[in-house]
Amino acid sequence: MRRGLRGASREAGQIIVLFAVFIVLLTVLAGSAYDYGSIVIDDARLQNAVDSAVLAGSEALSSNATLPYGTPAAIAQSTAVAYLSLNSVGTATPGTDISITFPTSTPIAGVPTPATPVVENIDIKVSRTHATAFWRLVGIGSVTNHDGGRAQAARGLIDVMLVLDTTGSMQASGSIPAEQSAVVDFVQAMNPTISDPRSPRVAMARFQGTSCSLTIHNVVISCTDDYTLLTGLSADAASLTRTADNSGGGTCYNATYACPLDFHSPGTGTKLPNAMNVVGSGGTYVFTGPNSRNNIPAGSGWARKVLIVMTDGEDDDTTGAVPDQASSWDTQLATRAAALKLGPDLIAGTQDDVEIYTVNFQCDASNVYFSSNCVSALASRAPGNHLCPGPSATAVPLMSNSDLVLFNASSSTAGTCDHYFPLRKDEDLPTLFRQLAGTISRGALTQ
Repeated sequence: MRRGLRGASREAGQIIVLFAVFIVLLTVLAGSAYDYGSIVIDDARLQNAVDSAVLAGSEALSSNATLPYGTPAAIAQSTAVAYLSLNSVGTATPGTDISITFPTSTPIAGVPTPATPVVENIDIKVSRTHATAFWRLVGIGSVTNHDGGRAQAARGLIDVMLVLDTTGSMQASGSIPAEQSAVVDFVQAMNPTISDPRSPRVAMARFQGTSCSLTIHNVVISCTDDYTLLTGLSADAASLTRTADNSGGGTCYNATYACPLDFHSPGTGTKLPNAMNVVGSGGTYVFTGPNSRNNIPAGSGWARKVLIVMTDGEDDDTTGAVPDQASSWDTQLATRAAALKLGPDLIAGTQDDVEIYTVNFQCDASNVYFSSNCVSALASRAPGNHLCPGPSATAVPLMSNSDLVLFNASSSTAGTCDHYFPLRKDEDLPTLFRQLAGTISRGALTQ
């Protein structure tokens, strides 16, 4: 009888132990959702804190770039630390480690790293211990979240070339004033400053199709491509504005047809390759000539090179008999755009490494001329529903030839059409140019 009681007692004890183990496991399993969720939330908050701090640091680098060497980085570091602290991330908190560095731009194979004193990148790495509530029951008292981010400072050292369509269709649709205002707004948004050697600079050109000047027995026998560089790269905001809005005093590199930016009659039709020709026209070579920053003058580094092409037409090559059909000029445009984009190699004297934005300004629903002459399928869509810029998965199948030609000429990131902007004539071109200026000049997260 005693043996029976002892056996029962042992079994009861085993059941109690098993039940206790079961309760612990059940508690751990039930608590896992809580612990996991709190870890994920804490990690997201930590990453958000890092992102805000690294962007604030990059802004500090930009706004203090002209101060003596070492000062911009010191200010950026204190700014980033302050932003982390505002988000409850600080070294005073046990289990928190913060690393802030200022890496140089990634060198290109075979090209010397620029010996520039200008700091353009900030990198932040943070680790923080997160205590668990339930996992500690199985020996996991904490986990460590690791987050980081890098940002590039807004680069003042930017050379921008604006190439603008001044064909008869621009005049017929009443678009020249909008074009002039767009350029003025772009210049103001870029804020070039003569006294700052790292200031953004802007060049301006116009293009059309062909200009035919010689006829014999009413037969034209002499035609030339029609494009003009109106001003080279300049940080003189007042002069750029005067050239753009016809307020006088601007200096043209070539005043054969027209200066300042305005419609002129000799040109005929649209030839999009001329928008690329003018970048290197007349021996000036905008991005590589003596006025360019395509090498390392005084250790200031390489300028970022940006080309913005705005047109309201398609190539008028006579081989394209039907409107919006592919032509030999389309092929020329693609070839010349590819040559400009080729890179990056950062080698002085080369004409590549150019980032290209394209704007297709067409399709005014309220204008008889452009209602019947619209060849951009995306621009013809309702405002705010042009699909580009954005993911191209849905945009490409809907593009007409006019869209595809300009989209392919742009520097859109793979899988997107983020550098192509179709726009209707009844939309606000100056606003778009202000947005482009902000996109080009602002600092950004790089990882």
